[in-house]
Amino acid sequence: MLANADGKAITRGDLVDAISTGDGPISIRAVDILISRLRKKLDKKAILTISKVGYRCGWETVEEC
Repeated sequence: MLANADGKAITRGDLVDAISTGDGPISIRAVDILISRLRKKLDKKAILTISKVGYRCGWETVEEC
């Protein structure tokens, strides 16, 4: 979802909706934990925190020629 957002910030609420399976409540904290795990696997600069908004992809997108 972050990679397809063209550098735009995605709110935590939108991320909660994206990972929700309907089996039970997903908290904002669950999103924070998943982002932390992704940063450890990818790179700390791969996902940027946008204060009071949410997250955005830190990598530059490359358009096809």
